[in-house]
Amino acid sequence: MDILILFVILIALFHRSYFCTYVVDDTVGYKLMKRMKERGLTWGNFSYNLKHALYGAGIFRNAKQEYLFTTLLHFTICVLIYDITDSLMVSVLYMVNPVNNQTAVWLNGRRYAIGVLCCLLVWKFKILFLPLYAFAVWLHVHAIALPILILTTKYWYLVPMGFLTFYVFGWKGLKSRHDIRKKDFAGINELQKIRPQKLIIYVKTLGFYFFHTIFPNKPRMYHEFLYYFSRYPDDIKRGYSFNFEFFKGLAVCTFAGYEIVIQHNFWMLWWLAFISQWGNIYGVTQNAADRYCSLAGIGLMVTLNKYILILPTPSIAYTFFITFYILRYLPLFRAYTSIDNFHYYHINIEPGAVESRTLQATRCLAKNDPFSAYALIKQGILYRPQDFKLLLLMSQVLFAMKKFEPAQQILNVAEKHVPLGDEEDCKREFEKIRTNPSMQPPKPNRKDRRAIEAQKRNQK
Repeated sequence: MDILILFVILIALFHRSYFCTYVVDDTVGYKLMKRMKERGLTWGNFSYNLKHALYGAGIFRNAKQEYLFTTLLHFTICVLIYDITDSLMVSVLYMVNPVNNQTAVWLNGRRYAIGVLCCLLVWKFKILFLPLYAFAVWLHVHAIALPILILTTKYWYLVPMGFLTFYVFGWKGLKSRHDIRKKDFAGINELQKIRPQKLIIYVKTLGFYFFHTIFPNKPRMYHEFLYYFSRYPDDIKRGYSFNFEFFKGLAVCTFAGYEIVIQHNFWMLWWLAFISQWGNIYGVTQNAADRYCSLAGIGLMVTLNKYILILPTPSIAYTFFITFYILRYLPLFRAYTSIDNFHYYHINIEPGAVESRTLQATRCLAKNDPFSAYALIKQGILYRPQDFKLLLLMSQVLFAMKKFEPAQQILNVAEKHVPLGDEEDCKREFEKIRTNPSMQPPKPNRKDRRAIEAQKRNQK
């Protein structure tokens, strides 16, 4: 009966994904798999094909089939959570929590969802730790912290083999992805420096994820948390400061310690182990993302349920959280119906955010619509007048609109806000822009020159 209730809730909420389509990186995976199918599937490229098939979109013929598979995968995860925790409400809270949208809806989040599934299957059938862990780390880094939890079981003696398994099946792929992603960062980058002060960043990160998982007021792809950290000296200083974010994180650390050490709350250890992977001690990915919460968040939903049951009227708290989660989830389904809707969703919930504005403005430029791009970037600069991305894109928009002098002026302003480590590259690129003939105003013909000279004489 409980499984049927879960299924009804799933259909009631997730039937909206039927209208969703490929967004963000989905098209990349889809096109890659299409080329693979055209070449033909052979045993020689089986491993490569399987990884990309499970990594994101492309294994099915169309978006509707892709979303159906993703929804069923999310349902399977929720059923396993119910089976392991023996709590229907924990499973319901997890199912409708919008922080999980990148594993429950986003097609390219499939690799994260499979990591969640593998960890839950291991916890259900612990004897399968080594083969499932080998598969999980071969596919993606998401489940790498699982051996920490196995140490708490009678199968603790398998943990050394687990580390060997990671080295054999996961290390090569992890290093390859690391090297590729690291190229997107400046050579001198605070994100890749490991130093004692990073503990401050770690504490702040725990605070962010704890509250964002329980109260995901603005579930999204692009977060502002530590967005400018490592780009400018003032933001590095702010990142290492003992401000409100630090003390919020310190409170979370204290609570986690209390739950783990005093209350022997295994699920809080589950949260801490898996969220620490994304603790920003060292990073070559986004500083914050909803998908990082999905595996760790199981532990928080169990802990949240524990405290709800202590209340005199748990039903009121359940009603509050489920209603809150669903109301925050509903706009996300429309966001996934097109890439334009996806970007405008982010712009609407966080007008001061940079990424979606620049991405959507770039799309407008590609469609030969510089005026729409101008409106987007102009509004963004009102929120972030010193943001390098916005300023640089505004200069490109003005060049496209044949506003050469304002474009050069904006370019001069952008040059004053170049991120750390990018100074030399930007200097060369700016010089190319300034000397590019297409970026210069056209020389006036004889008739225009006479008009300009006459205008100057009249002004005198």
